Formats: sequence, C-alpha cells, structure tokens
Amino acid sequence: MPWLKQLSQLTGVARNTVKSYLRRFIETGLTYRDVELLSDEALSELILGPPAPQQRSKRQEILSARLSTLSKELRRKGMTQQRH
Repeated sequence: MPWLKQLSQLTGVARNTVKSYLRRFIETGLTYRDVELLSDEALSELILGPPAPQQRSKRQEILSARLSTLSKELRRKGMTQQRH
C-alpha cells in the first residue's frame, strides 16, 4: 500500500504505527462520519486505549514535599537560593 508510506511521511508517524492505528480503527466498526463527531480525547482513547494510571514513586513524593517547602521558604523576605 503506497499510500501508507505517503501518510506516514505526511504525519511524521512511523508506517507500522499508521498500520496499527488503521487496524484498530477498522476493529471499532465505526464509519468515518462517526469518527468525525468524536472529540480528540474520545478518539485518542478509542484508538490508543484508556490512559495508563500514573503511579508516583517514593522519590517523586519526597521531591514534591521538598519543593513545596523550598517554595515557601523562598517567599520569605531576604531569602535567596544561595542562602537556603
């Protein structure tokens, strides 16, 4: 299918990815008109599946807590990054 290569070049998406998206679209049984009515979020979820749940690591939690404290300290009068 030469149009797959052209579509890949036009979109900047790998040819195999384009093929995968088209296969998923065909599996939905929707028409092009149905797809046109979908929001970007609904279309993305339909083709790519629901977003994976985000899990915060212990390191992220520690950093988040420290950044919050640092932000509060830097708001104090006379406090600078060097003095912290």
